[in-house]
Amino acid sequence: MQTRLRFTGFGSYLPERVVTNEEITEKWGVSDEWIRTRTGVRERRACKENELAYHLAVRAAREAIEDAGIDPMEIDLLIYSTMVPEYILPGMGLFVQRDLPLRSTVPCLDIRSQCAGFLYGLETANMYLGSGKYRTILLICAERQHEYFTLYESTAPIFGDAASAVILRHEPVEGEERGLLDLALFADGTGTDHAITAAGTYPFEHLEGADLSEWRRALKRITPQMREKGHFLCWSGRQIFQTAVKRMVECTRDLLDRAALSISDIDHFLFHQANERINQAVAQRLEIPAEKLLWNIETYGNTTSATIPLLLEENRRVGVIRDGDLVLMCAFGAGYVWGAALYRF
Repeated sequence: MQTRLRFTGFGSYLPERVVTNEEITEKWGVSDEWIRTRTGVRERRACKENELAYHLAVRAAREAIEDAGIDPMEIDLLIYSTMVPEYILPGMGLFVQRDLPLRSTVPCLDIRSQCAGFLYGLETANMYLGSGKYRTILLICAERQHEYFTLYESTAPIFGDAASAVILRHEPVEGEERGLLDLALFADGTGTDHAITAAGTYPFEHLEGADLSEWRRALKRITPQMREKGHFLCWSGRQIFQTAVKRMVECTRDLLDRAALSISDIDHFLFHQANERINQAVAQRLEIPAEKLLWNIETYGNTTSATIPLLLEENRRVGVIRDGDLVLMCAFGAGYVWGAALYRF
C-alpha cells in the first residue's frame, strides 16, 4: 500500500513580549513608514531575558503532541531546525529532548539550513520515515534572534522570535493525492559571504572567497556591545533580495511543471516570510492572485525557519486551510539554500 508523509499534529509558541516599530525607530531613527514599506513588518515577538529558543520549542512541541493525540513515547526521532543556536555545542535538539517526556534515548538531529530549514527538515523526515526504521518524527523550528539582529540597523526591524512544531508520519493514502506530493531542495554555496555571522572558531578574514570589502564595511559598524557578544553580522541585503526572487520563482515554476499543475490549481501559497517586497515580487512574476497568498510577516516579522510551519498551524487552526486544499510552500535562505514543496491536506 502506498504511503506518504502526513502532518498529524501542529503546535506553535510565540513569546509574550511584542516589539512595535516605534521601539525600533527610537533606537535607530528610522520611521514606522520606512520599516513597513521596506519590510512589511509592523511588530514582532521577542523573548524575555533568559528565555531561549529551546524553551519556545518545548512549548510548541507539547502543543503538537497534544494536537496529534499521541503518547510522547511514540516519537522515535527529533529533528531541530534553527538558524542562530544559543550554543555551538551540543546540538540544541538535545535540550528539547531533555525537557520533553520522550524516551531518554530518542535520537536528535540538528539542521542548519537557515530560512529553508523547515523544508530541509521535511525532506529529512521523509527519508527517515521511508526507511521503515522510524514511524513518528517530531520536527521543530525554533528561533531566538530578535535581540541579536537589533544590533544592526539593516536587520533590526525584520526578525522576530518564535517556535513551530509538527508531528510527521507516513500514512496510507489509498490512491488519494494527499500528503506530501513533491519536494525539491537546492543550494548554491557562492552566496556564503552575502549573509554570514562570524561567531565560530575560525577568523572571518580567512574565509575563502569572502568579499573582504564588504567585511571591512561591516567592521566599521562594530560597537562595544557587538564585541561583548562575540559575534557580528555581514549582510548584503540587495544581493539577497535579487537572488531570493530569482530562485523562488524558478523552483516554484519547476515544481508546478513537474506536477503538471498551474497557479490556478493551488489553493494557497505559503512563501517564507522574509520580506513583504520579496514575496510580492515573486507573486507578481508568477501572476499569483493576492487571495492565494498567506501572510503573517506583519505581526511576527521574519521568524526564519519557523515562518512556514507557523503559517500552516495558524491557518489550519482558523479554518483557512481545509481538508482537500493543495498548498505550495517555498523558502529561500542564506548561503544560499532554497526549496519548494507541494502538500494536499
